[in-house]
Amino acid sequence: MTKVLLMLLALGLMSGAPSQATALPIQLDSVSRDYGSAPGKVDPGGNDVLTPDSVSVSDQSTGRFFDSLAFDFQGGVVDRFEITLNYSGVGPRYFFVPLEAWSVRNLGSISSGPDRADDDLFVGLTDAASPLTYVISAATDTGDIDVFSTWVGNEGGSLAFSDGGALANTFDLRSVQIDVYGTITPIPLPAGIPLLLSALGCFAFWRRSQRRRQTA
Repeated sequence: MTKVLLMLLALGLMSGAPSQATALPIQLDSVSRDYGSAPGKVDPGGNDVLTPDSVSVSDQSTGRFFDSLAFDFQGGVVDRFEITLNYSGVGPRYFFVPLEAWSVRNLGSISSGPDRADDDLFVGLTDAASPLTYVISAATDTGDIDVFSTWVGNEGGSLAFSDGGALANTFDLRSVQIDVYGTITPIPLPAGIPLLLSALGCFAFWRRSQRRRQTA
């Protein structure tokens, strides 16, 4: 019996010791936007034409596509944003001439508006890549403006699109989803709590053993 109690006590002390391992990122939040005119769909900023299940993003509209999304980090430290776009019709190239050349733009400042090109993280779109997922993190954000830090500081991010093609062009954007990953630091227990819990567990085990002997 004494050996068993000592073993349980040692296990309790080991479990109460602070861990030096780095916490792995978990999903802190997930925000999705389904665009269109059907019930439950979202009409984004700008005056692009809506279909029942998409928005027809145009490079000629007077009010360009623009959407802002808010996040809940749950008190955690953000590691990365994973952005998934579901779209179609971004267009072909003929003889290496970019008749359509759409890129998604992640704005480093909501106040900068959708037409600024100096605070973006560009990601080129191709039909074959849809649905496209890309990552914004401290490592991938290498532009002039720190989009990652801005999104973290604002607890929100803004999306727009740019077309470098030679003609007036459109494409259909069906949805956007942004998954936020990060770490939450656990609150450590006071130093004496693990020892107390271990002692209570040992006592409970001893009491059950005594009762079994008495009823045997």
